[in-house]
Amino acid sequence: MSEHLRQDWNFQGYVVSDCGAVTDVFSGHHYAKTMEEGVADALKAGTDLICGSPQERVRVERDAALKPRNKAFFHRRIWIGP
Repeated sequence: MSEHLRQDWNFQGYVVSDCGAVTDVFSGHHYAKTMEEGVADALKAGTDLICGSPQERVRVERDAALKPRNKAFFHRRIWIGP
């Protein structure tokens, strides 16, 4: 997502998952070995906001993956306003 949306198409918005879609990375599609890895993969790929609750289960992987996404998300949130 980062490469095509943000670089190729210069997309300035934010990417929100379908509810439960990130959970499917682990439990449905078996792309990742653990829920934590699935969430980290989704965030590293460019997801800004996860609809659902898997992010509550993320620990170590979350920190590295969230920093750039949080900055972009909150920048847009401030720009949009309440």
